Amino acid sequence: MSSSDFNSVLNILVSLLV
Repeated sequence: MSSSDFNSVLNILVSLLV
């Protein structure tokens, strides 16, 4: 998994939490 991919997943998770 690339760093950018991991960043994207984190971004989506944060968006869902907020």
